[in-house]
Amino acid sequence: MRADEGQPPVLYAINHKRESVEVFRIDATTDIVGLIWTGCIPLPHNVYANGIAALPEGGLALTSMYDPTEPGNPFERMFTGKDTGQVLTWHRDSGWAPVPNSGLGGANGIAVTPDGRSIIAAAWTQKKVVRLPLDGSGERSEATVPFLPDNLRWTTNGTVLVTGQDISADDIMTCNGGEGTDCPTGYTVVEINPDTMASTVLHDEPDSPFSLATTALPVADEIWVGSIAGDKIARVSGT
Repeated sequence: MRADEGQPPVLYAINHKRESVEVFRIDATTDIVGLIWTGCIPLPHNVYANGIAALPEGGLALTSMYDPTEPGNPFERMFTGKDTGQVLTWHRDSGWAPVPNSGLGGANGIAVTPDGRSIIAAAWTQKKVVRLPLDGSGERSEATVPFLPDNLRWTTNGTVLVTGQDISADDIMTCNGGEGTDCPTGYTVVEINPDTMASTVLHDEPDSPFSLATTALPVADEIWVGSIAGDKIARVSGT
């Protein structure tokens, strides 16, 4: 989402029906918040998009989990530990372009640093979160996490929250899209310092029935944790 001062917020959503980025203007002028579709940005044929974030100067940064034009099962390829995806940027005048040195295994969540010079991305099947410069001028730095890292969210103090799933490739095929009854349980929330990439466990609940966590979102003095299984949100104490 982009929220420029004096302008209606803009929401970007990945559409896997026609493989595009859909663009909506958020209308909050009435009691009922609405979305107004304003257009779309088609994706390259070799991109399977996952995370998306707005760049300060008006472009977009996006993660591609894998190349859908390659033969075979993409999940099997991702769980080999190899780089299967990458990060791309989009600008209105130049279109899509890969970010140098951005190869990632199952590229997932993404966040853009406030200065717009770097991105932080989750390498889902490699169990790491990576920071890298968008222009390729510097080295990558990484933080290892004890789960498959999913979405990334900024906190008000400038750190990044990440959660994910402590599961195997076989678990993915069994649990993905289910109700969680036969899936591994528990979740962990980690906070990452984007400057040093040092990580701290904020919340660890391995015996919780809440499973398949995807997003840890700071809300006031709490952290709200979402999941792809079931219909509940976990609410825990914040930082």
